Amino acid sequence: MTGQAWVEPEPSPLDRISPSSLNAFDKCPKRLAFRRDPRTRGWSKRSTRSALGIVSHALTEAVLRGEAPDPENRRPWLEKHWDELIAEQLTRIRADWPGRAVPEVPLWRGYVATRTRLLRRLETEPAIGFRAPRAAGSGGLPELPWVELLLHDDVTGIFGTPDRVEIRDELLRVVDLKSGVHQSDVSETQWRQLLLYAHLVYTKLGRRPDVLVVQDARGREHTASAPVSAVEKAVEAAVSTIAAFNGMTAARQVPAHAGQEQCGFCEFRVVCREYWATRGEDWQPLDAWGTVEGVDGDVVHLAPDAQDASRVVRVILCEGASVAPGEEMVVANLDRAGPATGRMRWDSPLRVGAC
Repeated sequence: MTGQAWVEPEPSPLDRISPSSLNAFDKCPKRLAFRRDPRTRGWSKRSTRSALGIVSHALTEAVLRGEAPDPENRRPWLEKHWDELIAEQLTRIRADWPGRAVPEVPLWRGYVATRTRLLRRLETEPAIGFRAPRAAGSGGLPELPWVELLLHDDVTGIFGTPDRVEIRDELLRVVDLKSGVHQSDVSETQWRQLLLYAHLVYTKLGRRPDVLVVQDARGREHTASAPVSAVEKAVEAAVSTIAAFNGMTAARQVPAHAGQEQCGFCEFRVVCREYWATRGEDWQPLDAWGTVEGVDGDVVHLAPDAQDASRVVRVILCEGASVAPGEEMVVANLDRAGPATGRMRWDSPLRVGAC
């Protein structure tokens, strides 16, 4: 390889931070840097999985806002709005992946389970609605409950959008909706996200939340308290991350935490030098890189590497993908298709030549 494929990110500095940026930094500072570099941020593309999450959140929000009919007349409304939201996401996915054969919607992984569980739950979900704005001096925030309301703290630079903030049984609750069909135990990063939301709610209301809630697609709730010490620790981590990331950026030394767990689903593998320097051939999913030696129909032959005889040297292209002999090729998310051979999926990132 000539090395043209690898990019050293030049990110914009942080002036504020969200829970998702904090989690990205903890996993790998370079991943956050790639997200904040205009040259590379485009590698973070929409997926069918993210589309299902966006649609689930949007439909839930509409029901909670009171936009849906009464339960006895709600099912047709839910189905219609689900289809409209899915069609919108499909259009956006196709725009992100031009020329690729995006699967028909019913074939999306998790589609049937997500739709069935969500519509069944929302069919009887009560609306929580909104009240009039609060009195002057409250920052113009609406009265509780809040649904998808952007909150920010100008002092710490923390911002975020809790899915729901409500009072139920006299308890102030911060609720995060998880639409994934495999949501089980709540992860450490999910709880930290809720702790930061708890800080934002306290900043705006002057009252600390009593309960943090993760609600899955079936409506099941995982709850925990929000100890002041835990909230303060999460806030300190967020504030220190802003300074740490900006220091790395100024020094042009943003480290990568390369490893199978951190890199396995990173969207920037096709531009990251450290990933390929660290990657083991048993890592999943299957990826490949090399110089194109020849192209036979839809089969690409990569130049062999005398130092690594075990790596992928044949790649079967998907519809909409093309390369030419002599080009440098980096591709991720392949399916094993025989010895030293990988087959591209419709959403396998492919980069040819320099960035």
